[in-house]
Amino acid sequence: SSDFTYKNRIYAGYLNMSIQLNKWGLSGGLTYEKTELDAVFRGQKVHVPSFDNLVPQVLLNMALDNITNIKLSYAMKLVRPYISYLDPTVNTSDSLTLQYGNPQLKPELTNRYELSYSVNNAKLFRDFVLFFNDNRNSIENIRFPKGNGIFESTWKNVGKNQRLGISATLNWKPLSSLTVGAALTAQFVWLESRALGISNKSLMRRLTLNGSYKLPLGYSIDFYGFFDSNNLRLQGYRSGWKFYNMSINKKFKNERLTLGLRMETFFKPHTYIDEVIKTSDYEQQQSYRYQNQNLRFTISYKIGKKEIKSPQIKTVENE
Repeated sequence: SSDFTYKNRIYAGYLNMSIQLNKWGLSGGLTYEKTELDAVFRGQKVHVPSFDNLVPQVLLNMALDNITNIKLSYAMKLVRPYISYLDPTVNTSDSLTLQYGNPQLKPELTNRYELSYSVNNAKLFRDFVLFFNDNRNSIENIRFPKGNGIFESTWKNVGKNQRLGISATLNWKPLSSLTVGAALTAQFVWLESRALGISNKSLMRRLTLNGSYKLPLGYSIDFYGFFDSNNLRLQGYRSGWKFYNMSINKKFKNERLTLGLRMETFFKPHTYIDEVIKTSDYEQQQSYRYQNQNLRFTISYKIGKKEIKSPQIKTVENE
C-alpha cells in the first residue's frame, strides 16, 4: 500500500564569466536546468509536472586594501522538494495526524541579495552581511482538521517567504594555541499565503560558538555550540535546537596514539522540541523528546604513514 517510485532526471548547462580591473572584480553566471519527473504510486502512474529553470548569479567585488573587501551579490537559489514532501503515502503512525506528501510540488525559487564587508586579518577575521531573501513559492506544511480530533498534514506551494537580516562572523586567534569563533544571524521573517488567508511574522536568531585551546603535554580542549530561536512557520512555529559539546584530547609524543573524551549536551539529559500550530479555528501542540546527552571515550592509533607524492614531470626547453 506504500509502493512509491519517484525518478528525476536533471539536465543542466552553465555559462560563467569574470572580469578583473584593478581593485574591482565582476563575475556572473547563468544556469539552465531542466527537470523531468516520473512517479508511480501503487502501480499507477502519477502525473507530475516537469519544469525548466534559469538560475542567474552576479557578484561585484571591490578590494579596499590587501585584507578588506566589499561584495554586492545577487543569486537565485533553486531547492527541489524532498522525497518525503512528495510521497503520497498516508503515514498513520500518529493516529490523530494523518500525514502525506504532494507529488505536484514545484521547486522553491529564492532571490537572494547580499551586501558584505569582510576583513581577513591573520589574528581576527570579521565578516558582516546584510541580506534580503525573497521566495514567492515557498513550500509550507499545512494542517487542517477533519473532525473527531483528527488532522491531516501535507505540503503545498502556497507561501511567500521574505527574510531581511544581518549576520556577523568573527574568528579570533589571540595566541597560537587559542582559537575562538562566533557567528550570529538575526532576521525578520514574513510568511504569507493569500490563497489560504494566512500570514505570520517574527524575529528569528541563531548563534554558533566554537573554540579550541592547545595545552602543554599534548592536551587540547575543543568546544562547539549551536543555539537557535523558534523556527517560524506559516501556521505557527517549531521551537529551536540547542546543542553543544566539549572534547578533551590527549595526543602522545609519537602523535600516533590519541585519547579523547567527548561530552554532548551534558547539562540536560533530554532536548524537548515543541511544534505549535495556531489558526483561527484551532490550536495544536506536539511535543518531542530527543536523547542528545552522550559521553564518549575514544582511542585512535595511526599505523604507518600516508604519503602523497606528485608525479615527476620532465620538461624540455626549446628555444
